[in-house]
Amino acid sequence: MTQEINSSFVGRTMVLTAILFFMVAAHWSCTKPGDSTPANQKFIGTFNGNDCNGNPATVMIISGGNNNTVFLPSNLGAGSCNKGFNLVGTVSGNNLTFSSQVFTDACGTVTATISGGGSISGNTISMNLTNVEVASGGTQTVSNCFTGTK
Repeated sequence: MTQEINSSFVGRTMVLTAILFFMVAAHWSCTKPGDSTPANQKFIGTFNGNDCNGNPATVMIISGGNNNTVFLPSNLGAGSCNKGFNLVGTVSGNNLTFSSQVFTDACGTVTATISGGGSISGNTISMNLTNVEVASGGTQTVSNCFTGTK
């Protein structure tokens, strides 16, 4: 009887070992080389292209606070009221999303609410942003677009 128990135990152990082996092998075969590259890397750089009106434009995107974010440096206000800020974008695959973010100039006279998104294909990026700007003269909504390459 001891031999029956031992052979049954050994048989189950071999089956479990085989199952685990195939699970690990399947996982390794699905892992692509280079998967450790941060998601935001393809969006980081200087892109030269055109805005919505065909005017030449340059957009610089820098690394964000983690591997899934990027910063789009920008400015708000004029003269001594000018204030720099980073619009934060979230990367998911080949898409970039800028959730609604509010910025105020250095004098507190202009507030901008900016949102939008974009995508990348190869080295070409396309972005669309909406800026709702509130100043003493009222509210103005401006849509901006950009297409450019690294």
